[in-house]
Amino acid sequence: MIDRKSNGTFSSGRIPCPVGTVTIRETIGRGQRAWIKVGQPNTWKPRAQVVWEEVNGPVPIGFVIHHRDEDKLNDAIGNLELVTRARHLELHRAEFEERRIQASIETHRELPWSTKSQRGLITGRHPANCDCSIHKEKS
Repeated sequence: MIDRKSNGTFSSGRIPCPVGTVTIRETIGRGQRAWIKVGQPNTWKPRAQVVWEEVNGPVPIGFVIHHRDEDKLNDAIGNLELVTRARHLELHRAEFEERRIQASIETHRELPWSTKSQRGLITGRHPANCDCSIHKEKS
């Protein structure tokens, strides 16, 4: 592990990663991606972007690099394509929707469940076969 002091120097016995170092980073909900160090003291870019730029030049504003086989670690130039952000969203919309639904489900599981409001009134969030005044009136 590299330990950098707040003044930008490194502790004795520790050396910084050289330019060209590749590391795999994992982000919650986004999976693993390869990053490559492109400059000092600490400048990193996604490896897919570096590979694309070596062959095709800079990525234009409003475009992103898409992995055709959806393997984010496969940065071979034949697996990369330049698409607009809108097109990229279309390609991954089902994944985004599934993650949004799962997050919503997890959030609702953590919420306390009650049949009474904070003022002690019975609300509509309770079983239909209960003995409350709401259901007695409907019978």
